[in-house]
Amino acid sequence: MACTERRAAPEPRPVTLAMRGCAQVSRLCEIDEAPLVFFAEDATTATAELDGEALTVRTTPLASGLRIEVDVPARRGTLTVHLPDAEAPRLMRVSVGPVPKPPEAIATAVDGRANAGPIGLAGAANDDVTHAGATQRFADARALYKKGEADEAMRALADSAALADRAQLRSQAARSRLLAVWIATKSLRDFDAARAALAGVPERSPYDGEADVLRAFHAAVLASEVGDRREGLEQIAVARALAERLGDTALAMKCEIRELNTLVHVGRFEEAAARWRALADAGTGDPCLDALAMGNLAWTLMRASNAKDDASAQWFERALAKHTESCSDRDPTHPANLLTSAALYHLERGELDAADSALTRSSALPMLPEHAQWHRIVRGGVALARGDAKGAHGIYARLAELADAARLTEVAWHAWVGVGRSREAAGDVEGAARAYAEAEARTAQEAVLVPIDAGRLHLYGDRDESARRWVALEIARGRPEAALDVVRRARRRALVSIELARRIGHLDGDARERWERDIARYRRTRDALEEKSAALWLVPKDERPKHAHAIAQDVTEARRALDQAIGDLARFDAASLAAAGFRDPAPGELLVTWYPLVEGWAIFARDAARVRAVVVDAAPDAATIVRELTEAIAAADRLTVLAPGGDYSLHRADFSGAPLGKTKPVAYALDLPPREPAEKPARAALVLSDPRGDLKAAREEGDAVVKILDGQGWRVEHAAVDAATRRRFFAGMNRARLLHYAGHGTYEGHEGWDSSLLLADGRLTVGDVLTATTAPEAVVLLGCRTARSDGVGASAGLGIAQAFVLAGAEAVVAATREIADGATADVSSRLFSAIDDGSDLATTYQRTVYGSEEANPEWDAFVLLTP
Repeated sequence: MACTERRAAPEPRPVTLAMRGCAQVSRLCEIDEAPLVFFAEDATTATAELDGEALTVRTTPLASGLRIEVDVPARRGTLTVHLPDAEAPRLMRVSVGPVPKPPEAIATAVDGRANAGPIGLAGAANDDVTHAGATQRFADARALYKKGEADEAMRALADSAALADRAQLRSQAARSRLLAVWIATKSLRDFDAARAALAGVPERSPYDGEADVLRAFHAAVLASEVGDRREGLEQIAVARALAERLGDTALAMKCEIRELNTLVHVGRFEEAAARWRALADAGTGDPCLDALAMGNLAWTLMRASNAKDDASAQWFERALAKHTESCSDRDPTHPANLLTSAALYHLERGELDAADSALTRSSALPMLPEHAQWHRIVRGGVALARGDAKGAHGIYARLAELADAARLTEVAWHAWVGVGRSREAAGDVEGAARAYAEAEARTAQEAVLVPIDAGRLHLYGDRDESARRWVALEIARGRPEAALDVVRRARRRALVSIELARRIGHLDGDARERWERDIARYRRTRDALEEKSAALWLVPKDERPKHAHAIAQDVTEARRALDQAIGDLARFDAASLAAAGFRDPAPGELLVTWYPLVEGWAIFARDAARVRAVVVDAAPDAATIVRELTEAIAAADRLTVLAPGGDYSLHRADFSGAPLGKTKPVAYALDLPPREPAEKPARAALVLSDPRGDLKAAREEGDAVVKILDGQGWRVEHAAVDAATRRRFFAGMNRARLLHYAGHGTYEGHEGWDSSLLLADGRLTVGDVLTATTAPEAVVLLGCRTARSDGVGASAGLGIAQAFVLAGAEAVVAATREIADGATADVSSRLFSAIDDGSDLATTYQRTVYGSEEANPEWDAFVLLTP
């Protein structure tokens, strides 16, 4: 007789669900009236019961799981949520109960003592008193904060958190500490206190999903305030995703608006505009938020399209109407801001009557000082557009005087550009050049502040007008060398900003604490400075020198605090990098670059004798550059391209019937300052090949490179497949003079900021490279798109190869596009076979890759990057 084994049903697996709708008290979930909401990943259905009684469940399928709403009776018991699964069912059990009401006498006593001072903790043994006291002190803190008494509010929150801890009111304790994070960050600029308060909130609450959302939200705010915009965006995305999963539309909206404002600050206008439009179209449920969304959509559409989008004016008017209808009592100054923005939009489109009308309407409304400054900027622009150069100069010169006295560098930049334009319109070329120089100086003052205050593109995407106008002016004056110097300095500042932003984002431990402490000091000083600067606009003229002196003292203190903070970033001296001189071309070398003007583009060529400048109508392609510089290229022995926007195509252009790179050596430079000669390390090489185990030819190529280098006397460390880990990379990189990588490269993220090399146990990112203690002298990256870099305005994005150059490498060979496995074997063989003749990698590369007569269809995918 056949027998079958009877198997017991599998025991349900415990699961932790994201949860909303209760306040956590010890291990109890206190429920008020709202249903409990759960989110379960990879679930398709659910049931629930309270002590065996089946409960009503509503489910909403989401992309990554299931939202579950459960109506729970107002009684104590054990709630069980079942997630059926054919293989291994899952369940969650949680103790629930109604929110207790304190005795009437205690509630009355507590309600009557608002703002009366700390509750004595030693005498707070009664649980009801402790519970009510924690809640009341939290309410006290909110009231104190609204009155502007931030220090007192922090003390009330400390009381609330302590009382909540004593009574195991975990949700209340979390909310008290999270409000403390906000106040310490935004009002007191005490980032140490903010970080300490945040550390007191668990990253994951078993019952309180709202606290999880708020923790990520406040972590994002703190990260953004200390300059780590990348971490800020990552944390706010986490908060928004969790809020959406839990169906908390109010919190999701709060996170969405914070995220979109950050995107605008860092110059990601197209992305922000698309999402503002979706928000404005759908509506938020709050008319004031709807007005905010409409106004922000109008602004970002204008920025994304350079005022070419016809819809911006309509959205400005819709925002104004919505605000007037529903929100005028909440922010009476917002209409003036909207109308000034609309005036700027009309000005940039050449609609001068509409711009005048918007300015006139805004003049009659309450206006903040910063809105008044923009009002003057736009008013000057309208006067200039109408041909009133004298009137425009009067407006801009007065604005520049006040802005400089108040140390408002952004306003001063706009004012000095206006002065330059009005001087040009009046035929005063010398005066215009001086004004543009002043505008560029204001931009230079902010260069190291970009990651802290605005984001790289917010400054460099918007602020290159002064450089463009100055360059065109110098070319028209017959001074191409001066024009090229302006170009190189404008680009240099962008590189300073990129490296600084990266270093901030990868600080940790003591370095992070020092940075936040120093930036907190800087922020507090800047806050005080901004208050004085705003007041200066209202001070009588004869009293302004005294006030300007006080502002100057604050500026000195702010600069000292910022210098201290920057000095804490290892191996980074922003001021020296920005101010250092430029490398002159060597004998036989031709420096080539191109730059946008307000109208047209300028192409530059510099050799040891002189600078040539040619103006063309549109952005030049490689063929145009070769055609315009044929004589200079023919006379040169080699070319170094100061590559604008990561354009690495010149070596492929036809020159006398052959690709230029086959005719003359071509290198692409970041145009960094000359470096002090470093002591060359021993002949040690690090070879990493096929870290993901799916590129057989790359692995064989690595073996061949090791064999060649061994034969030349190099000490080689070789890590292939699973051994090619992050730890091996960092350990070997500190000793290596030469790095060879053959594997997968990625180009990802906004402007390539998330580009990486794939290793066996993770990614080697741009940030990892920039924060490494050293970089090999020569680097060969045989992976797809390792040299790719996108350009924005006058500056380029940052890929993995550029990061190695910034980190200290003297020469980096990398690919600009995808390359097939095995296609690089002959390139690397020739390269490393020739490297032992005493020449550096740059010279060897030029001869073996560009100069080789052997055919390789992939040869033009590779470029040589240098400082």
